[in-house]
Amino acid sequence: MSYKILYLVLDHHTVKKRSLACQSTWMQDIASTSDIVFIGDPRMPNSINGFEVYKPIKDEPLTCRDNITEKMVLSFEFILKKEWDFLVRIDVDAYCNIKSLNSFLDLQNRDHLLYAGQGIHFLNKCGPLYLSNVGDSLPPSQYEYYYAQGGCYVLSRKSLEKSFPHMFFPAPALDWAEDLMVGVSMEKAGVTLNDRPDLFNSGYKGKGWPGMGTRRHTIKEHIDMINSGYISTHTLNSKQIHLIYNALCMQS
Repeated sequence: MSYKILYLVLDHHTVKKRSLACQSTWMQDIASTSDIVFIGDPRMPNSINGFEVYKPIKDEPLTCRDNITEKMVLSFEFILKKEWDFLVRIDVDAYCNIKSLNSFLDLQNRDHLLYAGQGIHFLNKCGPLYLSNVGDSLPPSQYEYYYAQGGCYVLSRKSLEKSFPHMFFPAPALDWAEDLMVGVSMEKAGVTLNDRPDLFNSGYKGKGWPGMGTRRHTIKEHIDMINSGYISTHTLNSKQIHLIYNALCMQS
């Protein structure tokens, strides 16, 4: 591997069980040459398994979702001071297949622009939200916002450096939607979304929201996608994270 990956993990003391599930499953497959930064809150320790816990908001309330966009902008600024080539921005309710991720990154040029994930687009500033699916004509022909769903997306360093000056908070439409803000910033910087619903899964099956019959994936669907080469799947509880890991171990 001729490149360095930094995993930027959005964590919180209120989701400790999910974080522990990630740490004991897919994170065990992360190469020793990679780095991990947990985005935490003041009630979390200063390090987890020897990796830094960055706490961007010192007076953060006990439970608050509204400041996620601010936390992400501050965290992006923080990690730009570190050495890495590719960034994996991931939640603790997601599962990352490290082998599939490495296969994908092996085909990328670390000096080029890269912004990859499963796309979502708004037809107007208030919605509806359409989820990119395999077989869709991508990118969509018309949209107000178009971005990678925030459960897991991948950036090259060049993409973050180019888009960071355009980042802001709170996010448009939904204050806490940092992924939407990232998409807006990427577009302003001239970085095109590599929309890959065949590799990144938001955790939902359907066309979008509201009123389009979209539902959460079953655990069997999550496992089947990871087994078939998906990089990530999202919207998982701690038990489901372990079930996916155990299913992969049985196949190896």
